[in-house]
Amino acid sequence: MREGLIRIALILSVQLVCYRSSIAQNSPDLTLKDFSTWFDNHIGGEQNRLYSGVIYIMRSASRTTHQFYQTNTWRSGDISFSDNRTYYDIPLVFDIEKELIVVKHPQFGRRDGIQLLMNDIVFFSVEDHFFRKEEVDGRKGFYEILLEGTHFDLLAKRRKELKVESARAVYKEYTEYLLQNPDTIVLCKNKKSLDILMKESKVVTNKIEKEYKVRFSRTKEVKLIDYLRRFDEEMGK
Repeated sequence: MREGLIRIALILSVQLVCYRSSIAQNSPDLTLKDFSTWFDNHIGGEQNRLYSGVIYIMRSASRTTHQFYQTNTWRSGDISFSDNRTYYDIPLVFDIEKELIVVKHPQFGRRDGIQLLMNDIVFFSVEDHFFRKEEVDGRKGFYEILLEGTHFDLLAKRRKELKVESARAVYKEYTEYLLQNPDTIVLCKNKKSLDILMKESKVVTNKIEKEYKVRFSRTKEVKLIDYLRRFDEEMGK
């Protein structure tokens, strides 16, 4: 058995070298994603670590809402593990009630998937939304990256809770915003939270509101991102 696996690994290694050599001249901009996709196709999707988790039954406790990020249908995403291995363009959903990534198994039905082991995952995406693992108050979790600035990042913690309203079960979504710089990570509650980023933050916030007519808002995410992007730019001046 062991000799057989070694033989397969050697054959795949030779094939990979030949593959790279044969197209390198015509495709100088070939990326790691291209090689990873080629490798996964050759070893067979069922054999890699994406499909070694627990079966996840795609059901909701609510008839009108669901526990997933944005939608309960499969979406394309990338998943990076702690060993620097990344899988690209994987059909997945993100359960934000239990904080689980569920991937579609090629041999399962249309609705069920595989629940991945979250401890080994460090980064993933759901289409153009990106999440990374962070530790806040001693607890590790995944946070959406809303802004990667020069001086700080704006992150969002997405979660859903099952509530009972008018004798009906519904999922309610909540979002916490956090500011992170190389030294710390704190909740972004109001403009005073910006004091952690710079001592005289009020000078900058006054300038932003006067010159750009932009107000700090936690209830409107697009406005919050715009406000903090301008704040990050002004910090560099």
